[in-house]
Amino acid sequence: MMKRRICSVTGIGMLVLMFLAGCAGSKERKVSETEIPTPVLRAFKQAHPSADVHEYAEEVEQGKKLYEISFTENGKKMDVLWSADGNVVELEESISTAQLPDGIVETLSKKYGDYKMEETERLSKGDSVFYEVKIESQTSGEEKDYELLFSEDGRLIREAEESDED
Repeated sequence: MMKRRICSVTGIGMLVLMFLAGCAGSKERKVSETEIPTPVLRAFKQAHPSADVHEYAEEVEQGKKLYEISFTENGKKMDVLWSADGNVVELEESISTAQLPDGIVETLSKKYGDYKMEETERLSKGDSVFYEVKIESQTSGEEKDYELLFSEDGRLIREAEESDED
């Protein structure tokens, strides 16, 4: 039983590290629709036929060229990262505060007290799901902005204080 639990915790830790490694060091460059590979456009249009595209981008993560399409569909803002062959690598979708798991809401209340929710997103990468939350918090009379990353079970994985320039 203990061995299974250690393996489970180790496995979750590895998934988090892979997710964070994918986020770090990627440089995004805006591109036009004509610069997006045909398999990506075909897969995108099939999966999201009513999407209103805002932006196309190209980025390199871990030596691989990926393509991001930012769009709105059915009132929901989404960013999808695709491999050149048209497979989804990562999906970011805006969600309402009510869609956050209870564990995240509890952590926010305990750790950040009087906070104002600014943005909430569900991030899916493979079988892993994470939640990115941007808040404004009043601590000791001082206002601070944070970008927080949570696991699906509500554990705080990363806390980054945002500066006014962000």
